[in-house]
Amino acid sequence: MLGHIVSCTTENKKNARFLGLFLLIFLGICAPIFVYQTKAQSGGAKLVNYHLGQLYSGMTNDLSKYDILVLSPAQIATHQGIMGDIKKLNPQIIILAYVPSQSYNTNYWPRDVVFSALNVSDAWWLRDSRGKIISAWPGIKNINLDQTWSEYFLPFVRDHISVLSGVDGIFFDMVSPNISWLNNGDIDLNGDGVRDISSQADALWLNRTEYFFKRAKEIMPTMYIVDNGTSAAVVQPYVHGRMYENFPTPWEGDGSWGTVMNRVHETQKNNRVPHISIINSNTANTGVQNYRDVRFGLGSALLENGYFSYDYGDQNHGQTWWYDEYNVRLGQPIGGSVSRANYATYQPDLWHRDFDHGLVLVNSTPQLVAVDLGGDYEKINGRQDPTVNDGSIVSEVEIAPNDGLVLLKTTSRLDDVIFSNGSFARFYKPDGIRVRNGFFVFDEEYKGGAQILYFDFDGNAKHDTLVASGNKITATRDDGQPFFKIYPYTANYSGNLVLAVGDLDNDGFDELYVAPDKGSYPIKIYNLFGEEILPEGWYPFGKKYQDGYSLAIAGKGYDGRLVIGANHATGQNDHDSTVGLYDAGLKKTAEWSIFKQSNHELMVGAGDLDGDGMPEIVAGFGSGRKPTLKLYTLEGKEFGQPIIFAGEIFRNAQIQITDVNFDGAADIVLLTSGAL
Repeated sequence: MLGHIVSCTTENKKNARFLGLFLLIFLGICAPIFVYQTKAQSGGAKLVNYHLGQLYSGMTNDLSKYDILVLSPAQIATHQGIMGDIKKLNPQIIILAYVPSQSYNTNYWPRDVVFSALNVSDAWWLRDSRGKIISAWPGIKNINLDQTWSEYFLPFVRDHISVLSGVDGIFFDMVSPNISWLNNGDIDLNGDGVRDISSQADALWLNRTEYFFKRAKEIMPTMYIVDNGTSAAVVQPYVHGRMYENFPTPWEGDGSWGTVMNRVHETQKNNRVPHISIINSNTANTGVQNYRDVRFGLGSALLENGYFSYDYGDQNHGQTWWYDEYNVRLGQPIGGSVSRANYATYQPDLWHRDFDHGLVLVNSTPQLVAVDLGGDYEKINGRQDPTVNDGSIVSEVEIAPNDGLVLLKTTSRLDDVIFSNGSFARFYKPDGIRVRNGFFVFDEEYKGGAQILYFDFDGNAKHDTLVASGNKITATRDDGQPFFKIYPYTANYSGNLVLAVGDLDNDGFDELYVAPDKGSYPIKIYNLFGEEILPEGWYPFGKKYQDGYSLAIAGKGYDGRLVIGANHATGQNDHDSTVGLYDAGLKKTAEWSIFKQSNHELMVGAGDLDGDGMPEIVAGFGSGRKPTLKLYTLEGKEFGQPIIFAGEIFRNAQIQITDVNFDGAADIVLLTSGAL
């Protein structure tokens, strides 16, 4: 009995649910969260894909990885199946329909499935002093933004575009706070046949622009509204934000980085919530991708909680390029952006911002800058620009002019993962690529080899400790007070314990699964108050089986599975190493042999490794054989290539699955008692 904590009070239930959430997320048990959690929610780089090209079904997975998509209404209307698939993969994604605010496309719109219904009155064309319709770009006729245009066009957008399934908002392009820059200033807004005075034309144009967005908010109050691109103060209360195209946007004031960043900062103060400020860097229509430009733009966006986009340029928005930095979830920001010289506003300097899991640096000067980090950080282990992102541990770095750098905080402790005290932790992707630098994980308060789990048991945002050492399991609060102590196989048991935690019966509470490392003992199941759920225990292979187990939890609830790795299961697969899956009722749903005629210790882990919302199984040897890991679906189908390591894995190896580089996808944590 557990004394004062046996009674499952309302507070206990609340704490248990909180514990369950922590364990499911960080042990890789509840893998589907990675499918639905956007970077905007998890504190990573918030990403936009400005994609005006043709959509194909093969793009679905790539497009669903972004936080915001900007798509043409025609593509949205004609590819509703793709829209539905994207929303299924990422329910939090925001889809904005692309709508020019002040122009008509004569090349495409007469045949467009949406805009062919648009009828433009002759009074709405923008004309010069001779009455000629102005065309700022080939195939484009400009609109004069008269209030009657707003009263016609905005209801059209509402009734023909915002109603399309999947559309969450409107991205109004070709927005300008003034008009005298166009057509060498030959503008006639009032139609009197006289060239307007520039200052008067600009004032009237700004008034019409303000009216346009004021009415847009009134007509479509539940829609996200983003413009590209004016920072005019009178417009900001009506929009959620704007895009800064061709960053640093050359037509934004003097076009300098400092000017653009200050406007990003200031406009957000008056924008509607949630804020959507988008920095769009690109190849300047060359197609030559520049990783430095990516880092510079992305880092700048992170300084201001902005969204980031990188593509070909303003002549072709239609790429799905992906960069190493996109995979990093830094967590939430710790404070605002800071410059080395402590500037109050943005100007050329070394700028940085701290995050839960790392640091962002931006060098907006024309000189190479050396930075003393004041401690150790870890570079991204990238594949695209390894001269910068080489995975090394650094305490000082050099940053090129107009460049940025994303760094991760180093760690020598594993939270929210079960590990063997004193083991060496290594981190891999499913393809065997190293994710982060490895380290020994050891808590000197406990014996070497003890199974340890640091987690927040009581919901106070502090890590408590669960320890399985020898024949007992103890739980201790963060203040050192004991929580519970149990002996699953009595105090006379001389072996070690194998643990897994998860909610398979779908009651909102996690269960603790305990197995012996050897001997003819049953698997025990406890609630997280130390009470036995199945007092008689469970013998999945009968009472004669005595060669130990490896345990993991794949998924949760009625769709979850208890994963058991065994070395000498009875029956037709005798002496084969097997992996078996069991549902909440402990009914076997799948079983397969992994290594034939093997007498080596098998280890298993489970988690969503490919981001499809379904957990996968990882299985391998813990000793005595060439180190090999194999990957399986829940149906037992092997996928990918086996991960084969050089050297030898020592006894007591473990597999855990969790996200260690904060990229939103689970990684393989290999814990061993010695070097490979």
